[in-house]
Amino acid sequence: MSDQPLAVVGPDHGARAHHKFSMSKLNYLDPAVGGCRGYKGRDGTSKAAEDGTELHEKSEEVLRDYLKAARPSVSLAQFAAGRRDWDDDSNNLLHQCFTFLDDHALRKGSRVYIELKARIKRDDGTEINYGHLDLFVMHADMSAMLIDWKFGYAPVIPADRNRQGLGYAAAMFQQFPQVKSIEVIFVQPRLRWVTRFTYHRDQATEMAFRVDQIVQGAIRTQGEDMQRPLLREQLNPGSACEYCCRVGTCPGYLGAYVTAVQRMGALPSLPTTFNLDAIDSPEKAAIARAWVDFLDAAAGPIKERAQEIALNNGGQIEATLPDGQVVKYEMKSRGVNRELGSAAEIAECLKDIVMPAQLLGAAKLGLEKTLEIAAPALLEVNPEVGTKKGAREAILSMLEAHGLVTKPDGKVEFLKRTKVPQTTNTITIE
Repeated sequence: MSDQPLAVVGPDHGARAHHKFSMSKLNYLDPAVGGCRGYKGRDGTSKAAEDGTELHEKSEEVLRDYLKAARPSVSLAQFAAGRRDWDDDSNNLLHQCFTFLDDHALRKGSRVYIELKARIKRDDGTEINYGHLDLFVMHADMSAMLIDWKFGYAPVIPADRNRQGLGYAAAMFQQFPQVKSIEVIFVQPRLRWVTRFTYHRDQATEMAFRVDQIVQGAIRTQGEDMQRPLLREQLNPGSACEYCCRVGTCPGYLGAYVTAVQRMGALPSLPTTFNLDAIDSPEKAAIARAWVDFLDAAAGPIKERAQEIALNNGGQIEATLPDGQVVKYEMKSRGVNRELGSAAEIAECLKDIVMPAQLLGAAKLGLEKTLEIAAPALLEVNPEVGTKKGAREAILSMLEAHGLVTKPDGKVEFLKRTKVPQTTNTITIE
């Protein structure tokens, strides 16, 4: 190895190929860290994704040119400042990245792999998964750093549980047999957070096996071509998955039933008896099951619509079912326990824990959403808090101390079913 760091460059960030269950999807596919085997992701792109890609490409370009120039008297951050052609926001983010590399990664005699393809294989040579990592730095002592830039506002899963980092590290152990240890590092410049975890050579086989299990679980659920209808019992409802885990909104899950549901037409009369024996064929079983899941999805909107009609009908709704039973709902109300102050004040109060831009939207949604974001962030900043419950209580106490949580006289309205004496029909069971 030479005295100065040497760059080994892969394809441009935007030109990378991806496995259908790629490394970047492993967190979303693994139920053990809040993912779902039915996760498929969203087609297309977004402004945030495009901005992130641009920052990745700019960081790669500057680092590549710096290593080629081999100017040891000038730091990477200084080199970047001399050729800056980006805006202030980008400059702040990139400066944090370059400073991190100066302080922690760029050593004499190291090899720096940029956009390296990371491929995991089984013992028989068949491929498990592949992806492209941002940076892999192999030092002269055969320790290594695997660095991934995360330019978004949302905190990523910490390095010790992050399956993307696990997958990349497993691949690097296979591709570089001489490497003794790999430190996985996620740098999140918008949040000013860095999470790190070190894997060792004796863990390499188990790491590859864990990735294989995640991928095989996704294949069993979605099929090799990702077109298999998703079954609820195979998914992980209630997890952090943005697309496929939310029962009632998961397009893949609902798509499995859409044909049966749309053939049923308008809202049917509510049955007053339940005859399980009537479900006596595969088609009827499919339609019955589809209705159960369709109503799961429709429950919220139906409740909202019923309440809207009740408000315009003197505060109640009523109907007589086919068997003469009368169902009646009346508007009720209950007091609201807590209310948040302005989103801007909350973001300012918690700015040392969570970036203000990340909290503004959550605070507008309410206390629970604010705690959902701020509590994990506090645990990252101050692990001594101990538990998620302790972190939530600490955040709540902080908000209360600043007068940002109040107990107003407001109320929440809802529909409640009331008992109606049955006088028209008598049912005798012989």
